[in-house]
Amino acid sequence: MNELVTKTEKETITSLELLEKINEFREKEYKEKEKAGTLTKAEKKRGHFVEMEHRKLKRIILQEFNAENIFPVEYIDKKGEKREMFELTFRQAIRVASRESIIVRDKVFRYIEYLENELKKALERERLQVRAMGKALRNLETNTIQRLLEYGNIPKKKWKLYFANYTMIAYRIMGYKKKPERDEMNAQELSLLQQLETVINVTIIENISKNVPHYLIYQDCKDKATEVFRKVRSLFISEVDRITQKGFELME
Repeated sequence: MNELVTKTEKETITSLELLEKINEFREKEYKEKEKAGTLTKAEKKRGHFVEMEHRKLKRIILQEFNAENIFPVEYIDKKGEKREMFELTFRQAIRVASRESIIVRDKVFRYIEYLENELKKALERERLQVRAMGKALRNLETNTIQRLLEYGNIPKKKWKLYFANYTMIAYRIMGYKKKPERDEMNAQELSLLQQLETVINVTIIENISKNVPHYLIYQDCKDKATEVFRKVRSLFISEVDRITQKGFELME
């Protein structure tokens, strides 16, 4: 499996990267057939494997997808000139590679499968890292809320209710009616949750330092965390709109 090596863990593959693999596997196929004595007369006469050019692969991609959901990306070639390549999802790459010989497409399919597995591992590592940070943050959250309760002279019999209300602020802002299992949340959700929890912790501490009455702090925490949530959501929507607009421009 040494041939199945990727430099980065990502969700897409460029037409240049796919081209490199297709030609790599075409060459391997030629050598394997040459060693086994199974080359065709045409292959023997040619004396080498047929190397695909990028322009031909791009033409195949456009034929396969009819310019739908295919986005061109600029890159700088070895001459320092701007060129165009395509960014493909793994599923799209498999569709393109299905035009290859059985041996080549099998190797490409296994390579794509490897990339998918590496991506899953990377996402899980990211999620576990965020989870680990979350544990430290929750300890801080517990200490901060306890400090607030002591600051407000809240009777200990009411502490459980106060803890429940404050720890639910971030979840409610994110649209949860009850706390989900953190293990079921992806890295992006956990990251957003931690941003909101951090804002709440900081807001509590700031209010205590300003001698703000404890009964006003809860609403301030909600307001500050909601503001952050709206900003994050706005950035996300803007990015989706940008990608969508790019798609419309390509279709015109």
